[in-house]
Amino acid sequence: MEVTSEDQQVPLGLTLSYLKNFVDIHGGRDALRGVTTEEVCSKLLIPYTASTKLSLVDHVRQQPEGHLYVKPAQWFVSHAWSYNFLDVIDALDDFFQDDSMSVWLCTFCNNQHEVDGKVHSFDHWFGIFRNALRAIGKVVMVMSPWNNPTTLTRTWCVFEVYAAVVENAQFEIALDKSQKALFLEDIQGEEAFTKMLATVKSENSETSVATDRDYIFQLIREEVGFVELDRMVFGAIEKWMQRMVDQQIDDAATSLIKADWMMIKGRFLDDKGEFIEADSLFLQCCDIYLQEKGEFHPSTLNALSHSTAMKVLEGRPFEEVVPKLVNILEHQIDLLTKNHYDTLVTMQILGQCYFRHGKYDLALPMLMDCYERRVELLGEENQLTRDSMALIGMIYGQQNKLDESIEWCVRGYDIQRRVMGEDHPETNGMRSNLSVAYILAGNYPIASQLLLECYESYRRTLGPQHTSTLAIQANLANAYRLLGRFAEAERLLLDCLAFESTDKFTNPSSRRYLGLTYMSTGEYELANKHYSEALEMLEGVVGRTHDVYARSLMPMYLLKLKTNSFEDLDDIEAFESVLRDTQWTQDLWKYAICHGCRIEIRGVLCVCSKCPVYSFRYCAACTSAKKPESFCNHGLDMIESLKPPPRHLKEKRLEILSKHSRWTEYDEDFISYQHYCQENQVPANEQLLKRNPSRMYQLSSLLKRLFGSCNRCSDPQ
Repeated sequence: MEVTSEDQQVPLGLTLSYLKNFVDIHGGRDALRGVTTEEVCSKLLIPYTASTKLSLVDHVRQQPEGHLYVKPAQWFVSHAWSYNFLDVIDALDDFFQDDSMSVWLCTFCNNQHEVDGKVHSFDHWFGIFRNALRAIGKVVMVMSPWNNPTTLTRTWCVFEVYAAVVENAQFEIALDKSQKALFLEDIQGEEAFTKMLATVKSENSETSVATDRDYIFQLIREEVGFVELDRMVFGAIEKWMQRMVDQQIDDAATSLIKADWMMIKGRFLDDKGEFIEADSLFLQCCDIYLQEKGEFHPSTLNALSHSTAMKVLEGRPFEEVVPKLVNILEHQIDLLTKNHYDTLVTMQILGQCYFRHGKYDLALPMLMDCYERRVELLGEENQLTRDSMALIGMIYGQQNKLDESIEWCVRGYDIQRRVMGEDHPETNGMRSNLSVAYILAGNYPIASQLLLECYESYRRTLGPQHTSTLAIQANLANAYRLLGRFAEAERLLLDCLAFESTDKFTNPSSRRYLGLTYMSTGEYELANKHYSEALEMLEGVVGRTHDVYARSLMPMYLLKLKTNSFEDLDDIEAFESVLRDTQWTQDLWKYAICHGCRIEIRGVLCVCSKCPVYSFRYCAACTSAKKPESFCNHGLDMIESLKPPPRHLKEKRLEILSKHSRWTEYDEDFISYQHYCQENQVPANEQLLKRNPSRMYQLSSLLKRLFGSCNRCSDPQ
């Protein structure tokens, strides 16, 4: 739409003092208590301006003292007509704290006689709203209730947010005192911020005229999209929430009250993924509680537990966080009992820490105990109970118990959707967990659909740079790779890696998936670059003994096979050293599960040469039973078999030694190879046959034994 000089002229508005005067003219606050803006318009405003048939702003302008109240508008006010009129006035009064502030309020600045008589078309009112907002450049939205504002259920209000985005206008929110009080009460509970994210969705808004909604929605989709629209609203709410909590911290009468509000702010930052900042606050709270209440007071232990949880999420070393959590848990059990809310929070954190560091045998019993106690204490529909369910499902997946994993993930996901809705961040977390279970089971279409839903919701609610959004983005890209959608996978992964906020776990995962994508497209140089960087990062974060590192080693081995990288004894020894560090010395594919029988593959690995790299894997028995036909349609002729890395590298070493006639070393290594085959029950028809030296070499060896080394016979041709 072309901007004209007329469009840019700032429209007239009414001062806040006049809005209060309007209330007095019509009987005062008692008379208007409980009266909506819509009722004010139909019962008061239209009769009041009947003599001139003008908008209220033009009507007042004609009065002797009109110049005192009618001024160029400084703020565009967005509000729902179903709000109580006094609540709107009070919210603006609290926001501006200046009666001289002039506002453009559609109720008072549009000619309601023309609206009521339907004199003008949609395009006319569309232009009025957009031009006014463009010229003013600042929007304040009155929100009530604070965590599910009616404004965003009305399409015309959503249009005002859209226009603010398009015009790059300043966007703020205003609440009345009752909503502020409700917020301060809600924020002291768990997950007030995430609950709000689950309720606000501008795409669900409605209008009384269906064609208006269709036209506005078309504009939004074409120009900005609903994701950016909601992100603007969430951003404004986040800033307001933080200002409110900061004000409580600054105004706290005692250090203990201050610490209580700092704990609330820390949880708020935790929800936003700002773990380092949250940790700093929790530590400050811990110091205050320590001084005021003592080392073993529940508040001190709770603050220390939350601080350590942030360190777990930051990816701090196992030996740094686990002793702290164990110590906290022991004191909480002694002081509060094992069934106390705080004790169970620490138990969950410790179980999560064990899980993140691959200690599944420690994590599962602890989380099972935590889950059962939470069911008894809080009920199965409590969010904390479902958090335990989610981790239990994930652990079963990592233990290759896929049926149990899917069962727990589905049950938790179904409860979460029923209780909190589709867009709650924790619903997305459980949706993500379920997708992981389906990926492990080889059901990539369902997994990708779940991840796409999760990704779109996270982008809207948490924003594109949130750690959870980036993690899901990487997983979605990997699902696309597994489906052969390599271009989409590459785009998502490169975008993911462009953000500095990518955490210690998501960054190596993204690089690993990108390396696998390039492997699948035959771009081996790029594949090696990204995959090597990923393994180096993983080693720095979790070490070589973690199962995540071991799981990531197999594709690197496959890449080296494809690029003939085991033609040198030093290269073989280097990779064997890594295998030893990961305790991968048996004749198997460590943590690689057969998609046919869902058991760790021992012996030969069978893969389809036409499917994406590391997508479907089978053991020899399942391949003989034609189970690959259930997963792809490329046919059994496309199946290729690979020997486990420890066996193949031993055989490759023997091949190189024989090629260079290093028969003494060959004999020693062949004995080692025979022991390996015997210990691992390698089938005889798969074992390497021993090579014998050439007749010339045998003659040379005999002469050496008889006459010693000499120039003529030391280098047989």
